[in-house]
Amino acid sequence: MIKLNHIFPIKSPANRKVVASPFKEVKRVGIIYPYTNEVDLNLIKKYTNYLKEYKKEVMTFGYIPGKQIPPQFIPKLSFDYFCDQSISITNKPKPAALANFSEYQYDVLIDASVVTCFPVKAIVVQSNAKLKIGAAHLDYSDQLDFQININKEKKLRYLLQQIDHYLHLLKNE
Repeated sequence: MIKLNHIFPIKSPANRKVVASPFKEVKRVGIIYPYTNEVDLNLIKKYTNYLKEYKKEVMTFGYIPGKQIPPQFIPKLSFDYFCDQSISITNKPKPAALANFSEYQYDVLIDASVVTCFPVKAIVVQSNAKLKIGAAHLDYSDQLDFQININKEKKLRYLLQQIDHYLHLLKNE
């Protein structure tokens, strides 16, 4: 099996500067995740609302496996979705919404993947976010600035709890 990564490598932005701001100074948070089930989607929605209670501007971007986004996934104010048609064979985002998510300057980008998902990886790696945080066991975790160690039995709820815990610990030096 040929890995597209080796043929068309995904490149991080060259001028990206890593900045780990204290939680109280974080204004914009992006959450990217692969859709796996309704339970996990509800966790993402609850965590998004939780962050909004702290006056954070939150945008979520969910990857829906398949050629088209099913009708029940209607984009809303803070929730958008993408599918296989949104990523080209060269790993470049296609539609404007996808490109906007990748290029937007988030203070924190949360990769809520508990298993490696190539389309999510493409977006995370190309993001200009100041701080990228996610699970340490992903095959692209070297592209994350802050990695959370979780064993593979742990699920999304645990990952989000740990991300939230460590985001609140960040302080100015």
